Amino acid sequence: MKTPADPSLPCGIAVMAKASIPGRTKTRLVPPLTFEEAAALNTVFLKDAFANIAQASEAMPLRGFAAYGSIGEEAFFATLAEDPPGLIAAAHPNFGECLFAGIEGVLAAGCSSACVLNAD
Repeated sequence: MKTPADPSLPCGIAVMAKASIPGRTKTRLVPPLTFEEAAALNTVFLKDAFANIAQASEAMPLRGFAAYGSIGEEAFFATLAEDPPGLIAAAHPNFGECLFAGIEGVLAAGCSSACVLNAD
């Protein structure tokens, strides 16, 4: 579907994200890290991504989203930024479907364009 972008509407940026649960995030980093350290690193990456989106939104209309696969852990994402990101459930069997869900969710939220990114 191709439609002209409305410059008055924000561009939506969906960060592909998992809640920072020890043993379920960044497990390839264990060892040398512990599961707790790997989960803490995931949180730092996500906070940094949302801080960058917030800073960029001062110069242009942007809106941040968390396209998340950790169903049932939605409260975690409210802790990542002063202005919590919008939430888009993106739990699918393969990463391509997760990316597509992120883009669909951003556009369904009224954004004129969509971008998905990884926080690593």
